[in-house]
Amino acid sequence: MTTIETKHIDELKNVIIDDYARFISRAVTLTDAEKAEKVSDFSKMQVTEGKLYYKVCNKRGGVWGFIVKKDGGKFKTGDILKAASWSSPAKNFSRGNIFSNLSHFQWTGA
Repeated sequence: MTTIETKHIDELKNVIIDDYARFISRAVTLTDAEKAEKVSDFSKMQVTEGKLYYKVCNKRGGVWGFIVKKDGGKFKTGDILKAASWSSPAKNFSRGNIFSNLSHFQWTGA
């Protein structure tokens, strides 16, 4: 992973975590400590590198989405794809790109 890709992937992770924090902050049945614990737990997202994609996963192993590593076919480097399964993305269209506006992404998935 290049330094530029790492920076942009970290920005994407921060957008996702911030959205989750806003979601949890509205939970009336949780104490502030419980909310903080949930956000801390959620923020332990992992990015694994595969042959064609980076896979973005939560701590429990759920796949948030995939990021295209190299230009090819109908996708460009940095395109964000929804997960079709644990090991492959949905290849119908890109949900965005890590090098452009990330503000519309939510914690629930690409």
